[in-house]
Amino acid sequence: NEQATKKKDRIGCFASWHNHQVGWTGSHGPDRRNIYYIEIETSTGNFYNIHNKQLNSPITFEEANSDALVYESGYNGIFVEPTDARFNKHGDPEVLIHQYINPFNGWVGPRKTTNFIYTAFNSNTSEWYIPIPILEDDDPGLTSLGAFDKTKEKDVPAVMVSRGSSVDYFDGSKSSTGSIPSFTKNNEKSFEAEFKEFKGWLDIRNPHKDGRLMVLDSFRGTEISE
Repeated sequence: NEQATKKKDRIGCFASWHNHQVGWTGSHGPDRRNIYYIEIETSTGNFYNIHNKQLNSPITFEEANSDALVYESGYNGIFVEPTDARFNKHGDPEVLIHQYINPFNGWVGPRKTTNFIYTAFNSNTSEWYIPIPILEDDDPGLTSLGAFDKTKEKDVPAVMVSRGSSVDYFDGSKSSTGSIPSFTKNNEKSFEAEFKEFKGWLDIRNPHKDGRLMVLDSFRGTEISE
């Protein structure tokens, strides 16, 4: 976003803590907690937090928790991971977070989506927004995918979330006071797919004005994209 970003020589990076535990089946488990954010200065390779404090490289776990923590998820059986991110039109970072459970022991079986949540850095308050829920499922049964609609430049981005063979489209906006982001489903832009079930999708980084996303029909065998 050349026109909007105030940090043209930096790469923004969101990450979660992948908590490896002894006893998981296979090489690692599904336990991912907390959301962190740093910026990498491309001209020097230096690491900075959102407040422009230079960080060590590599970043220790203690330093990440004290200087780079965006969202502390805690541990209640629900895990988190960043799924999409960008600099908004004000040049501030924002992120879409996937919340999920895994009822299996280890990296076996699909992750079950419970929610997608959104947060962004508010440069007016120099703080991150308390994460805003977008899509909450009281009975998790599907693994959903989420992405920002990068064809629109708004204060709060629109979000697309796959639900089985459908894609739900949520318009982002702010409250009447202009302070709190919120999301409303747009039924006209939501649609049913021609596939039996979404297996995955790819972002369109430099989209056509009518572009939305690229869909992969299958990860096994022939991959069909539209």
